[in-house]
Amino acid sequence: MTFDDVSCLLHLPIKGRLLYHSGSLSMPDIVDLMVKLLESDVVEAKDQVRKTKGAHARISWFRENFKKCLKEADDTQEDGDIEEMRVKRDQVICIYLIYLVGVTLFTDNNAK
Repeated sequence: MTFDDVSCLLHLPIKGRLLYHSGSLSMPDIVDLMVKLLESDVVEAKDQVRKTKGAHARISWFRENFKKCLKEADDTQEDGDIEEMRVKRDQVICIYLIYLVGVTLFTDNNAK
């Protein structure tokens, strides 16, 4: 699969640098990003980084986190808090998209 294929299938413009970091990300930086962007629990994020021995998270973690966040989003919708519902919705979408890209690009036939 090429970037042109991705652009045609997803109607996304592919331009600029693929990945650009000003330096390598440390494990504490990754934990901080997981907490801020994915609303992960600090202990869960540290555990995930420790298990993967790097700045990674397992696909199974995203799957479980997605289910948990989706339930929280449903509970928030029932409470009627619009702002909190938007935050939870964005969180669920972010986790799902990361999960979707992960299982699409990095398939593993041995996983259950």
